Amino acid sequence: MSSRKLVNRIFRSFSNGASRKVMVCWHFYYVCERYQMVNSWLRAIGFYRGFFIVSFIPASTGLLMALRDGHPFSFLHFSLALLGIWAFHIGTNLINAYYGK
Repeated sequence: MSSRKLVNRIFRSFSNGASRKVMVCWHFYYVCERYQMVNSWLRAIGFYRGFFIVSFIPASTGLLMALRDGHPFSFLHFSLALLGIWAFHIGTNLINAYYGK
């Protein structure tokens, strides 16, 4: 029996006076279920393996090389490039998680 079915069965078995405790318990289960779902997505995109740092280093290296050559700094262009690198990295990690192992 799944946990949600068990919680629903417990909720139905209580009278109206005790339903507040069950609602708190169900809310806790719902939050834990959502946390596990978000945690699995973060694990799949490689968030816990230094995802931001690994993607930030090449972007900042490219920024420093452009500044050294005399190009002006544009925060908009740098942030768009960084978002593109992060999107590419997320896609690569998701494909690796899906087809790997």
